Amino acid sequence: MNEPDRLFTLPPTFDRERTWIVRELGSAGGKFDTARGWVERWHYSHRMPGGGTRTFGVFCPDMVACIMTSIPNNQFGVARRLRLVDWPGNIEISRVVAHPDAPRNTASRAIATICEFYRREGFDWLFSYADTGQNHHGGIYQAVNAIYVGLIAARPGYMLDGVPVHPRSLVSSYGTQAWPAIRDIVQRRTGKTLERVEAMNTPKHTYVLPIGGPASRRAVRRRLADVTLPYPKRDLTEGLDDAPTP
Repeated sequence: MNEPDRLFTLPPTFDRERTWIVRELGSAGGKFDTARGWVERWHYSHRMPGGGTRTFGVFCPDMVACIMTSIPNNQFGVARRLRLVDWPGNIEISRVVAHPDAPRNTASRAIATICEFYRREGFDWLFSYADTGQNHHGGIYQAVNAIYVGLIAARPGYMLDGVPVHPRSLVSSYGTQAWPAIRDIVQRRTGKTLERVEAMNTPKHTYVLPIGGPASRRAVRRRLADVTLPYPKRDLTEGLDDAPTP
């Protein structure tokens, strides 16, 4: 059986006693793009995030989860809003995909593994969202003691020839998402029609994950103390778990 069939057909082998390790999967677009395959099969969005993305596999010993991190369009937007510019971070966990046969706590354990990876790279905090439109409340972040700082409002979105496109993808491809300039640029370069859709997305719960040393974690928590809120509860209309795909 070839590698794609093995990763997507056979259930992975789990060993709870082994140390879970993270490996960067490399750039998208190769002959066999593992990360894209996992997202298209098992993430609710079924599509990759925009530019500036790093992709990781979490193994124990087989690959049990895929995590992607992204640099925000506005490099300092979240950091400035939350007054965290003094600490290296501002990296978004943009996709978390646990294998459907993985144990229930796989997503949270994989997130903890990624946090340790970025801590070793010198970062002090990451952040992520849980989409209310998918009935997600962020349980996988609550399980790793993330800080909840509330909801962000729905934002305008874009349709490219009738297909949703993330603003980050527009910035990556064309250097801007300013309207209507981006509409004219896309039309001129590709001949495609770009439409702006108000409130295309749904409100999202926002979580900050302090990942630095003890002093750094305490400092980040102190800085966020006045915006920290109680964790939202799981909606009883959800399934048995907050699906491991933020």
